[in-house]
Amino acid sequence: MPVCVHCARPTPALLATFGSGHVVLTRCGYDAKGSEGCARLADPYFEHGSTILFIDLILSKPRVYRHILYNRGRSGLDSHAQSGALPKFWAHVRHFLAFVLVESYLRWFSVHPYAVARDHVPILFPRDYRRPWAWLAALAPYLAPSLHSTMRVFFATLIEMVLLHTAVVGLSYVLCRLWAQRSTRHAQLYRWYMPSVALLFSNISTLLLLSFVLVWDSRLPADGRAQQAARMDLSQWIGVAHDAQQHPWLAPLAAAAREWNTEWLVRNLIGGMSAGVALGVVLPVHPLAGALVMLLGLLTQAATRHHIVHLPGSHSATFLMQHGPVESQRAIAAYCQA
Repeated sequence: MPVCVHCARPTPALLATFGSGHVVLTRCGYDAKGSEGCARLADPYFEHGSTILFIDLILSKPRVYRHILYNRGRSGLDSHAQSGALPKFWAHVRHFLAFVLVESYLRWFSVHPYAVARDHVPILFPRDYRRPWAWLAALAPYLAPSLHSTMRVFFATLIEMVLLHTAVVGLSYVLCRLWAQRSTRHAQLYRWYMPSVALLFSNISTLLLLSFVLVWDSRLPADGRAQQAARMDLSQWIGVAHDAQQHPWLAPLAAAAREWNTEWLVRNLIGGMSAGVALGVVLPVHPLAGALVMLLGLLTQAATRHHIVHLPGSHSATFLMQHGPVESQRAIAAYCQA
């Protein structure tokens, strides 16, 4: 059933017809139980273009997530007119794989060029454009390790994202089952795949900002991560560096403070807030429910990343790490810990 994007109340229809071909947006009125709505347009995104939808996704507005999760794909004239569950599932799988491809490329590019540019390895640009065959011959010894590192980052990202989405979906399902005894309206609207869809669309702003960072840094393939970490070592500012030696439980906080950079800020701060807003739309049981589920999912993601780093078969990454500084070596070993 479609809902009002402003107050999340179910509405019979989003569009109404008057006469011949005259279609107007409906307002949020009384629902099936007689509860009065907000009297605003139920879903104004049917009048807006995709540009407004994309901008609101970047701004992480809750109403755009309600439109995507509950109203998108509906004609609005019939609340039961919707595609089956199987086509929606495969469409979500395609979107998920596309997201993993983009995310793995961003992670690979953020650490790989720094290692090969340290020793002027001719894998980025040819030294002489007049002799392309000589450049390809010089590139051959580095091609296999580069492809191996690319596939390694892709599969590591795939495993990490699958477990993150699985943890979020599982925790959301348990929370909704517990809340179903108090609110039947939310239980009727909830679908098991909605947390994964919300989490996927919440990452659009993160991928966009990281793409801007990639374009900005790709002008000069230097290890900007090390420079930013040196300028912004928050472990000295907040006094964690000394305390971590006495209290082992502060070691993760000290490591995160030392790795403070633009990529860390985008992924954890902006991406975390967007994911919390998106999950809050799916889980309106409590304002902190979405943040709690996302936090537990990130803990699962961090544990998965720790085990993936120590997987066997990292000889190609070791080969490339020999050409980079210490910060790039650590970054390649962890396939982007920002």
